[in-house]
Amino acid sequence: MNPKTTLPSESDITTFGKYQQTLFFSKIDGGYPTGILQPHVELHKKDVVKIVKETLGKDVIHVTELSRRTLHYVYRAKTADVSYIIRINASGMFFREFQFFVEQWITGELIKRQIPHVDIDAIDISRSLAPFDFEIMEEARGKSLFDIGHEDGDILPHIKKLGIFVAHIHEIQTRGYGSFDIFKILNGQPIGIHQTWQGYLMLNLDKHLEYTVMTGILTVAESDAVKVALKILEHIPCDTPSLLHGDIANHNAFTDGKTITSLIDWEDAISGDPIFDIAYYATGCFGHDSWSNAFLEGYTSVVTLPEDHEKRFWAYYLRVAVVKAIVRFRYKTSATTAIAAVKERILLGLSKLSAFT
Repeated sequence: MNPKTTLPSESDITTFGKYQQTLFFSKIDGGYPTGILQPHVELHKKDVVKIVKETLGKDVIHVTELSRRTLHYVYRAKTADVSYIIRINASGMFFREFQFFVEQWITGELIKRQIPHVDIDAIDISRSLAPFDFEIMEEARGKSLFDIGHEDGDILPHIKKLGIFVAHIHEIQTRGYGSFDIFKILNGQPIGIHQTWQGYLMLNLDKHLEYTVMTGILTVAESDAVKVALKILEHIPCDTPSLLHGDIANHNAFTDGKTITSLIDWEDAISGDPIFDIAYYATGCFGHDSWSNAFLEGYTSVVTLPEDHEKRFWAYYLRVAVVKAIVRFRYKTSATTAIAAVKERILLGLSKLSAFT
């Protein structure tokens, strides 16, 4: 369906575009509050009830705050017949939530290709109904793969289907690299803001590695070794970029028990090399090789990988592992085990990539 939409001003988009140029991964490079994981439902409940009533004409019976969030405050608003998901910009003091329009374009592309998706019912960044930007969408059908559990017998068939699902998403061709140009996306043109794939991949790398040393994740010697190894990124081509989800993980994929019903949370979507998405998912499978193998089995039943796919995979894996280490510390998502877990993941990527450098 076509969502009710309030379009942004040109001056706001221009300002945001300059800000975009500084971001490799919004969760660590962006101006987002680290306290977002704390409860906020009482702060937003009245406004959530109001915007659903005034936008969709429905009375909200109950509002629940969802726990999985880093870039948005996320609520479930239950009405008499439908449950809606409300996403609120968590960094409203800095900029409008233009990524909602990227998600709107993506949803349209999924609809064209008859790829399962979540409908968006409204997008409003005017701040006239509430003092924040918001998106109202249907709730994903079924259960997330994360909620299915960790037993291979339960989850592997679904992960294989997720690999097939992502392969079809990667058939959506784009231009440019990295985050999408909002001016272009509003005109139906998916063009990344960076001229080269390498320019995007190397963005803020030095700063990210400095952070791993500062927090004690890596030693200076280990950080230097990662920096040297990742110079390989400067020589990895990407002549035909595709739409990438940018945050493929079990908690973002839903199934009804038979098929993948949706892949949600597209705020990190970028234009680039499809193998980047494959490697990103694999970093979330650390300690569960069977998961990444099942994903790849499904993916390659649709797509033939290039000859140098292993080199690309481990280069991207290492780059993402560094980023995810910083995310863990910034949002304190695993305070007791973070150092061991993220360091081992980085060192695995470094060890594997050494065979190609």
